Amino acid sequence: MSNCPPITGPFKLTDWNCILTQVNSMTAGCKGVTPLKMATDPHVWTIDDLKTVQTAIKTNCGGTFTAPVDPALWLQKYIDEINAAIKGGCSNCNGGGGGGGPSGPSGPTGPTKIYCVYENITITPQSGPSVTAMQSFAATSQGGANSAAAAWEAMEVAYWATQQCTVSFSTYYSGQC
Repeated sequence: MSNCPPITGPFKLTDWNCILTQVNSMTAGCKGVTPLKMATDPHVWTIDDLKTVQTAIKTNCGGTFTAPVDPALWLQKYIDEINAAIKGGCSNCNGGGGGGGPSGPSGPTGPTKIYCVYENITITPQSGPSVTAMQSFAATSQGGANSAAAAWEAMEVAYWATQQCTVSFSTYYSGQC
């Protein structure tokens, strides 16, 4: 669960450091993990910052993220995906067990179960044809996969509303991968 306050204005150093602290906490029990360094003022936020956090989560806990290309345009999308991964926790650190997360260290582990949500998004402009695309989400719990899907849906609805389009979603699979 995210312990960071919601971002209600411009993205600040304290917002980013809160995310870094949560990722460090989530991966603390993972083998060979070096904690992410806190950002200091002045800090120019870059795509590399996003990639570092995404990689730390993917490498140690699994998950999928949108590859960052333009933080000014897609900042909230990236942060929502990272927060969804933090909320899902880290139950099988880099295949070695341990790690933190919403429920604390996981203890001994066996094969990791991965849960997926596959869904279609249909975008309909005010005029012209609709476009349908597929998106998938994976996590070590069904709740984590559902949370990632929900965060993505919320971001897509908000973005496409600014483009005067309507958006609909249809899940065609949700369960163990």
